[in-house]
Amino acid sequence: MTDELQLENHVCFQLYTGSRLMQRMYRPYFDEWGITYAQYLVLVCLWKEDGQTIGQLSDPLDLDSGTLSPLLKRMEVHDLVTREHDPSDFRKVHFSLTRKGKALEAKAKAMRAEIRDQLGLDADDIAALHRIMAKINPSLTPSDEPAA
Repeated sequence: MTDELQLENHVCFQLYTGSRLMQRMYRPYFDEWGITYAQYLVLVCLWKEDGQTIGQLSDPLDLDSGTLSPLLKRMEVHDLVTREHDPSDFRKVHFSLTRKGKALEAKAKAMRAEIRDQLGLDADDIAALHRIMAKINPSLTPSDEPAA
């Protein structure tokens, strides 16, 4: 077998294992908070801009309404979000953070700092990862704040 076909030399494998590692690092926090990884991503979107519709959440998360609807319903049951129909168009439903959902933002910031420390990556390393990922997925535009 040639070196280029070695498993560890496949970029897809590196991305796959890196993603799984990150999710394993996040899992203890999410278990403690009673949320899933997908719910965390919804919270991240709502922390940036509260009161979004399923359509607004769908694009950045790359999830369809059939996936988001039950996920948001579970988040509502767990008192993380509330839903409110748009008075001008009853078909539109806006999702807003509850006090419990808002409180997780501070915990998430602490979690991110702890995970950055565990990874041993500095701001330059993280910025380089974001630049590389933007080449792979141009629809992702990293913010100015380094994230893990």
